[in-house]
Amino acid sequence: MLAILAPMDTELTGIRRHLGSPGWAHVSLHLTGIGPTATVNSVSAIAAASSDATRPDAMIMVGFCGATDPSLRTGDLHIARSFRRSDQPGEIPADPNLHLALCAATRRRVNNVTHDKKVTTQPSATVSAVADAATKAGLWQSLGATSVNMEDYWAAQVAADAGIPFASVRVVLDTAQQTLPDYVTTGGSTTMVAISSVTHPRRLLQLTQLARQVRVARRSLTRCVSNFVDSPHSAQPLMMAANA
Repeated sequence: MLAILAPMDTELTGIRRHLGSPGWAHVSLHLTGIGPTATVNSVSAIAAASSDATRPDAMIMVGFCGATDPSLRTGDLHIARSFRRSDQPGEIPADPNLHLALCAATRRRVNNVTHDKKVTTQPSATVSAVADAATKAGLWQSLGATSVNMEDYWAAQVAADAGIPFASVRVVLDTAQQTLPDYVTTGGSTTMVAISSVTHPRRLLQLTQLARQVRVARRSLTRCVSNFVDSPHSAQPLMMAANA
């Protein structure tokens, strides 16, 4: 069983439509929540599944990320070869077979269409709070991390402790030069954000732009993950993991 994990439901929206398609019988989708505590608790529960039918042979974290590399644009993919924390040295490597299979998925043609976004494989950085433009610049210089997120390191650590192969595919939502608005990142309800936008016209423009970026990012992520699962080569890493 391949467990596909995502911090937020919107990251799974496009992927969920493929459930029931040929080749997806061995896939389960899971929401982990945002940040270290939610991630560790959720991934630990998934890894500890008692049933052979639900116990994962491999895990892939999918979702949005912020770029730290100034050359990356919304929709570009980061398939990190390793996962680092911003507050301590060391890293956790991605499973090499899953990593290579995910990279190959970006080159696979489906209906005569190939993935047209940039793909990078440098390490990613996991942080404890949403990173602004200045923080991203610092991580790019100090860690050589291409992108930033709030979950990958923690999920990779749980998977490593459980002996489960793990990899991640992230899609750039906000660029290195972009700082997401506070009223979006502080966790306010959708209704309150909408009301606030009516009274602050500039926020409406920001949200409109962000909505466009979400659509671009989600389309790119869905294409990569569906190409991976639909590929005949996707079963190879799972078989190797199951027989390990």
